[in-house]
Amino acid sequence: MRRFRDLAIGRKLMLAMMLTSSAAVLLAGVTRIIYEVTAFRKVSLRDLSVQAEIIGENCAAALEFDNPQTAQETLASLKARTDIVEACVYRKDGSVLAGYVRGARASSATFPRLEAEGHRIRSGHFLLFHQITRKGENLGTVYLRSNLQQHYARLIAGIAIALGSMVAGWILALMLAMRLQRRIADPIMDLAGLADRVRNHPDYSLRAAKYGDDEIGVLTDGFNRMLENIQERDAKLRRAYDDLQSSEQRFRQLAESIREVFWLRDPEEGQVIYVSPAYETIWGRTCQSMRENPCSWLEAIHPQDQERVRQAAATKQADGRYDEEYRIVRPDSSIRWIHDRAFPIREVSGKVYRIAGIAEDVTERRKSEEALRRLSIQLLQSQDEERRRIARELHDSTGQRLAAVAMHLSAIDGACEALDPAARKALTESCTLLDECLREIRTLSYLLHPPLLDERGLASALSWYVEGAAQRSGIEVGLEISLDLQRLPREIEITLFRVVQEALTNIHRHSGSSTATIRLVADRGTICLEVRDAGTGFLTQRSDGLPETMGVGITGMHERVRQLGGRLEIQSGIKGTTLRVVLPRNGAAL
Repeated sequence: MRRFRDLAIGRKLMLAMMLTSSAAVLLAGVTRIIYEVTAFRKVSLRDLSVQAEIIGENCAAALEFDNPQTAQETLASLKARTDIVEACVYRKDGSVLAGYVRGARASSATFPRLEAEGHRIRSGHFLLFHQITRKGENLGTVYLRSNLQQHYARLIAGIAIALGSMVAGWILALMLAMRLQRRIADPIMDLAGLADRVRNHPDYSLRAAKYGDDEIGVLTDGFNRMLENIQERDAKLRRAYDDLQSSEQRFRQLAESIREVFWLRDPEEGQVIYVSPAYETIWGRTCQSMRENPCSWLEAIHPQDQERVRQAAATKQADGRYDEEYRIVRPDSSIRWIHDRAFPIREVSGKVYRIAGIAEDVTERRKSEEALRRLSIQLLQSQDEERRRIARELHDSTGQRLAAVAMHLSAIDGACEALDPAARKALTESCTLLDECLREIRTLSYLLHPPLLDERGLASALSWYVEGAAQRSGIEVGLEISLDLQRLPREIEITLFRVVQEALTNIHRHSGSSTATIRLVADRGTICLEVRDAGTGFLTQRSDGLPETMGVGITGMHERVRQLGGRLEIQSGIKGTTLRVVLPRNGAAL
């Protein structure tokens, strides 16, 4: 089949037509031969059967009266049948009543033993045994042996005629095939030649000649339309290529002029397709080294950041979640901060076939943020000190003076019997207002910096503050504190107290929740503070759980916690908000 597949179309057609016609002629000849053989056997059997019936009718009386002479005379009539070479009539017991042998005496012949009724073919002779019956009684059997040579001669003549017809039909089919294959193959060969010319010399303006409206004509029209479409697409492709060249030039001009590093990577091969010249400026390494070793950029990453960035690059770049900041160590040992992002480029099917990224040197920004962070820390510390100072001033100075004024007014009130009723009423109201001022100043002083925080620790200060906050806001606040909670460093106690203070303020102002739960747990290594409400949560959140837009309060909490090496987590939803702070007890970062 492989050799047939590689033949020319003309030879394939010739071979197909010859095989088809030869199969048809062969089938017809074989059918004729089978018919001749079958007919030969049927005719021979019918002829001998009729002859046997005649002899049996004529010999029935001879068998009844056991008269061999009559039976011998009946058999002698077989001389006219040149094909019958032997015959006999058997009695019921199988003995021979009379016999006949062509060209010899019957008395000297040896006849076969009596066999069952039927016909056989042996050694080129047809043997027939036929029972003679009268009124249902078996009288004997007739045996005939016919020479098939004459029949074979007729059969061979018929077969020869069939074979001659087959050869003549095959020759005729060959002549017709040779004539017809040109009409079929020539248009196809023209198409093949044109396709070969177009392949070797891409000239899509060529067209194939049409010979008719048959299937080959339809194929020719389709081939010409295909050439037209290819010619149009080729023109569009050339224009697109020119546009692509122009776009690539503009892209290179843009990529090579920006300060950021732009890079393209093949995710399957792992090869870097393009990296902008800014890589050499920022990394201090050549672009060629990046192309030769696509992982060389990882080698420059600071050891403390390297494993994190390696895992993020392997797992996040293909789905667009890669957004990392890390440090690199340049060949001159200087350290730069990099903000690196990656975006997948997909085919129409959705498969990622490119990953594009942009890396920016954010060293100056990080330095600015670290100035701001230090300033924020200083501001928070100054704020705490100022709160402590103001609280002390309010309690020790202003509070004491007001208390003295209250004592003087109380003394005046005891000796004011000479005053008129209006003056006495004004004095009484002044005493009442002064008492309220003293309570508010004392409360304000405690809120600014509760003395219990310094005197007895965080647990006592939280218990006092939660009780007062519940009374002022009407929110039912539950407080759970570990029984084994000991005194903590002053900075940690202040931070946790301020977080609770800010959290309850936000719950009262924004959540609309009627309940809140505060839970403070400490173990050997960390301290965990959790504040939970059942009110309205944030509408939008960042990936770290913090609200998209943070106010001054949450920003302050976040900065205080980060200053101590801890982390602030906020989970918010329709069922409420949970704020969680985790701080290390030993002051090391988590």
